[in-house]
Amino acid sequence: MGLTNSEYEAVMREYDSIRYKNATIRQNRTKEVFDKVPELKQLNDEIITDFAKLATDALSLNSSEYALAKAELDKKSAIFNEKKQQLLLDNGFAKDYLAHIYDCPLCKDTGFINDVKCDCFKRLALNQIYSGKNIYMMADETADFRDFNEKYYPENDFDKDTERNSRENALDAFSRLKSMADDFENNARNFVIYGSVGVGKTFLASCLANSLIRSGHSVVFLTAFRFFNIFENYTFHRDDGDDGKVPPSTEPIFSCDLLVLDDVGTEVSNAFTTSKLFDCINERILHNKPTVISSNWSPVYIKANYSDRIFSRLTQHYKFLKLTGDDIRMNL
Repeated sequence: MGLTNSEYEAVMREYDSIRYKNATIRQNRTKEVFDKVPELKQLNDEIITDFAKLATDALSLNSSEYALAKAELDKKSAIFNEKKQQLLLDNGFAKDYLAHIYDCPLCKDTGFINDVKCDCFKRLALNQIYSGKNIYMMADETADFRDFNEKYYPENDFDKDTERNSRENALDAFSRLKSMADDFENNARNFVIYGSVGVGKTFLASCLANSLIRSGHSVVFLTAFRFFNIFENYTFHRDDGDDGKVPPSTEPIFSCDLLVLDDVGTEVSNAFTTSKLFDCINERILHNKPTVISSNWSPVYIKANYSDRIFSRLTQHYKFLKLTGDDIRMNL
């Protein structure tokens, strides 16, 4: 993901702020515990003193003597840790109450795992690239799977395409997207969520996007209009002298962990939009990057209004999920 030097530095400053925040929380917790359990502070001070002494003695000890002293201190430290956890529990604290705190345990808030950018780095990079522009995330940020209510979908209807009623269709879509959110690495796949206006397509897609963002994945959520507008601006309004590389504003569309295209079919369709939609769908398939598309159009309309190449990719690589029923917003 392309970042300018200033954007990269801003991301790293964000990590500095995160580490400082968590270090402050841990420092306050330590003071709270030591004030309540003086015995624990005394044990902690002893261990710190012993390690400091070992560091000083290392200058005068030979390798065998140092190894023996280090082994003894490690044994004492293990006993201390067991006693510390018991003292914490005995005094009403969680046994890991004094452990290091991380927003991202995977990279320990450094942004990198073995010199490879962590997923949380990608998310912060997206935030930095589009800071203040509200361009990459157009999902309903309040949407949460916990707010899904199957009662909005009737059981007394029947859809001949799916051979199920509205509630069964909704529960199937909910289950598949929730499973994808819970285990993205193993359950990620491409979906087309389609149905009439107001049946919850954008809500479920937003639930998925928000859940993945919270778990440290990079997500781009765009309406069809905004999606094509981005490509139009950077295709026809780029500065002179562009070297032909993928413009910074389009790269996240191709590289993000999940792309959501909402309301596909509402755009003005022409050769340009058809070409860009195919490029995006095809590139993400080739790189195993999942995409979720929502549309009011049925597969029949999609086939009639887009190229055969697009429809072929969708039918081969996407699972179609149909939502049926009345406009939920009319029942709120």
